[in-house]
Order: sequence, then C-alpha cells, then structure tokens
Amino acid sequence: MMFREPENKGIDFKLFGYMMDMEEKHPFHNFADIYVSALGEGLAEAEVPVTNDHLNMYGFVHGGVYAALADGSMGLAATTLNKAAVTTTMNMNYLQKAAKGDVLRAVATVTRNGKKVLYTECRIYNQREELLATAQGTFYVVHDNFVEQYIEKLRAEGNY
Repeated sequence: MMFREPENKGIDFKLFGYMMDMEEKHPFHNFADIYVSALGEGLAEAEVPVTNDHLNMYGFVHGGVYAALADGSMGLAATTLNKAAVTTTMNMNYLQKAAKGDVLRAVATVTRNGKKVLYTECRIYNQREELLATAQGTFYVVHDNFVEQYIEKLRAEGNY
C-alpha cells in the first residue's frame, strides 16, 4: 500500500527496492496504515493518515499509534544501513494530541551505528509541522546484511 510515492534519499537502489517490497507486504504496517514516505542512509520517514480506526475513546489518536509509527520508522532507519534489527527498548514522549484528518509524519534517524546494537531517535509531527511526540529506541542487529537475508527469505517462499 502507498499513501504517496516514497522518495529515495540516496540509499542503494537494490536496498531501497527490497525495503519497499518488504513494506508492501508488512501485515502490521498495512493494518495500522503506516506508509513509508522517504528513506536515506540512517533515515526513514513514514506517515499515518489519521482515520476513526486510529482514535481512542476520547476522539484523539491512541498512544499505540504513535508508538507503532515511531518503532516502525526507527526500525526502517536501521534497515537503511542494510541491517536487519529488532527493537530491544523504546521510550515514548507524548507532547500533543492529534485527531481524525491529521497526518502523522515520523522522522527517524540512527544516532549510533554499532556492530550489534543501533541507537535511534524519532520525532513525530502533524501536517502543520507541530511536534507531537518523540521516541528513542535501541535495536539489536539480527543479520548484518538485510538484502542477503531478504533474498534468502524470498527464495524460501519461492518468490525469487
């Protein structure tokens, strides 16, 4: 699924293509309406157009939507370094509310690229560029070559 055409901000075209293929098939991101808008080295941007499905009982975006957007974006930022990584810790700071009709935009960056552990941060804005939330995450590298690992996965599924 695409909300808008994703932008490649300078990563290898093969890595970009496999990441977009992975995102197209990502069950949770599809469920949560998380769309990649840009990928660069150590950088990922993603968006959620807010609908009724994203709201809490008070009519504002549920905190879990912010958390899912931040976690997914920080994980994508790690993947832009051609690493497959999983979240080990994440801290969220909720600053402002959002409502139906808003578009949440996450900007995630890798702040420390270690061999086995990556540190990331994320800032979530609305369409007016107001800062709504921030997050920090730590990711453990499970495979140091995402492209190689993804091709192996596709072959195992008979899709390569």
